[in-house]
Amino acid sequence: MDTTYPELVGKKVELTYRSNGDVFTETGTVKVANSTGVMFQKGQKSTLILNHEIEDHSIVASTPKASTGVGVKAKRLDPVTDGTVKRHLALHHALLLSEVNNMSVFDALKAHEGQHEEFGADFPHFHAEKNDSGEERQ
Repeated sequence: MDTTYPELVGKKVELTYRSNGDVFTETGTVKVANSTGVMFQKGQKSTLILNHEIEDHSIVASTPKASTGVGVKAKRLDPVTDGTVKRHLALHHALLLSEVNNMSVFDALKAHEGQHEEFGADFPHFHAEKNDSGEERQ
């Protein structure tokens, strides 16, 4: 029977082992495994556990990282102008080119303002100029 535990190297493991007559169960990472034992790291502390002391072991299933809770925020864009409103509607409001090309600048500005009013803070962008310090202002 192979008792060198090569399958545990680099894995997070729950080890049950006997030392000085006492039984311990600990969770940590196996850094090295050879014919002598396993180098078991728990936090900053590494311990050599001899192979004959190991009574049981299991690889701990990795759990997905918890969400940081950071959601998607609206992006700041420069204010639209008469010269940029049609391209802005096509790129950022998902209007077709045929739709924006058939609009007057007045209608494009009106459609743009209407979408922002309709969706408010739930819209994925907002318009504001940056002040001299680089901070956003609305």
